[in-house]
Amino acid sequence: MSDNESGRSDRVNDDDDDDDDSNRGWYGWLVVLASHFCCWFVFGLYQSIGPLFVAVQQHFEASSVRTSWILSTMSCFQLGLGPIVNIPVKRFGHRPTVMMGAVLSSLGFVLSSFAPSIEFLYLSMGVFVGFGYCLITSPALGIVALYVKRRYVLANALTMSGCGLGTFVLTPLWDALIDGFGWSGALILFSSINAQLCVCAALYRPKTKAKTKIGTMVTDPDANSNSSGRHGNTESNSPPNKKMLCGICDLSFLSRNPVFLVYACAVFLGSGMACVAMAAFMFLRAESKELSSSQDLSFLISIYGCFDMLGRLLPVPIFHFIPALTSVRLYGLALFFTGVISFLSVFANSFAVYGVVTSILGVIIGFTFTLLSQVVKDLFGSSLVTTGITITTPFLAVGAILGPTFAGLIYDLTGNYDNTFYYFGACLVTAGSFLVITESYFNKRRRKSRQSDEPRHSEEEVEMVSYGEITDSDTLQNEHVKLA
Repeated sequence: MSDNESGRSDRVNDDDDDDDDSNRGWYGWLVVLASHFCCWFVFGLYQSIGPLFVAVQQHFEASSVRTSWILSTMSCFQLGLGPIVNIPVKRFGHRPTVMMGAVLSSLGFVLSSFAPSIEFLYLSMGVFVGFGYCLITSPALGIVALYVKRRYVLANALTMSGCGLGTFVLTPLWDALIDGFGWSGALILFSSINAQLCVCAALYRPKTKAKTKIGTMVTDPDANSNSSGRHGNTESNSPPNKKMLCGICDLSFLSRNPVFLVYACAVFLGSGMACVAMAAFMFLRAESKELSSSQDLSFLISIYGCFDMLGRLLPVPIFHFIPALTSVRLYGLALFFTGVISFLSVFANSFAVYGVVTSILGVIIGFTFTLLSQVVKDLFGSSLVTTGITITTPFLAVGAILGPTFAGLIYDLTGNYDNTFYYFGACLVTAGSFLVITESYFNKRRRKSRQSDEPRHSEEEVEMVSYGEITDSDTLQNEHVKLA
């Protein structure tokens, strides 16, 4: 007898401790561990790859602009092609998608070791490694929400802490590999290390009951898209490929949640235009001010990585002691506070003070990036985390491409890195303030909507409608419960 015939729900039980299924409970924390190591590479690599770029620049006698395009191309393909990842995830599942990304990125590192020119690295590292990591990023972050429900804040923080820990570990690793085997040999050896992400992907066991709701259609994220809609949905008779494509391209659920659109703009202006590039320009400013030697500068990178890791764990105590604080508002406040620190950083003119400022920025920037998936989960629910992240990453990608370009242009025009931090601060304060004010406005509209409706539904159900988690009209059996 099928599940539906026996009267059991096809939804995943939200309690990750009480479910005896081997797909849930303790196994969810193995998934968290696998995603933690994925973050080592897909995020930690960007902040630790500096020694490799220096060696490549010296070998090919290339300018800084030509060398920096390697990282820009990687960012463009990893973040900008996020929505495309929905296709293999919905067609094949999380495990094969991440494995494909691990193989493709490792192949990119091997090809890069034979690069005859700097332009060849745009293809081998920019395209192959960038797109390979694109196939890893969203599934690795989104699958955590499918396995861990009640303690998702802790699970997400542990997952994202891999970014800071990866920076701390991979930076000296690159130095050791380049010193011992040269930049070409270092790439070959690193490709073998990167290939271990296939082992992490093997832990992403398919979930037999997890289903994703997009609009009025229900699909299975870990199996072929051949499931039919419920409650007599007319789309259930559509061909499987057409249904899958509609599920990927249908963004109508965004119109029911204007807070997400404001949040995406804040991601573009705050995290993309400022936070992504701020760490690199912190070190450039320290070098231009001659605040430290090259050895101290490497130590400064390690300091940033350590405090970045601590910042990614910070949401756990905050949400525990201040449960009334929403993740959207907390993200806006974090952006605003980061902008204030950016303005104040221009007054740091000694290595000791600069180290303190770097530590604070490491904590707060790591904190903001951890909240990205938390906000998506709170707005759309656990089943749509992967989809929400893939929609958010293009905003982050465009900002990550334009932000360093504008910051570098400001330095070229003024010859002073202090002005770049005024620019970063302006972007962050604007994004944070706009998000907090707008989120408060929509919260007031929701409260007024609840007061005007008849009290025939629980507050939790009305909140789920407001955030787009309930879309079937017959779920509540009353059509008057709507978003204002």
